[in-house]
Amino acid sequence: MSVITDKSEVSLQTTGRCTFCGGYLYHPFVEWHGSPEDPEEKGFRIITICGRCCERYSKGLQADLLQIGAIIELERLYPGFTFVREYRGTHERRAAQQQSAEDALIAEVVAARAKGKTHN
Repeated sequence: MSVITDKSEVSLQTTGRCTFCGGYLYHPFVEWHGSPEDPEEKGFRIITICGRCCERYSKGLQADLLQIGAIIELERLYPGFTFVREYRGTHERRAAQQQSAEDALIAEVVAARAKGKTHN
């Protein structure tokens, strides 16, 4: 991957357009050269991302790429499992609901035992 900051830098891009938005490329922009999956195939796959799209999608795209990479690594270690990223708030709400359910069950058992002791 290359960050092309001005006209003096060499760029292999041929379309002059952003892969994401289709707009014209202005400096700075990213140019990513992916090698072909098939070694017999000639050439590179070139993805260009304009500065505006880099700014707009940088956190989300980076997080998504990292997530996919981590999922693939984990699935190699734990075949048959699927791993999903979830937001901290979602996890915390689910944990709180689970804790509330466990607390309610404990309270019910304690109450039942106390009731049973008073009737003996």
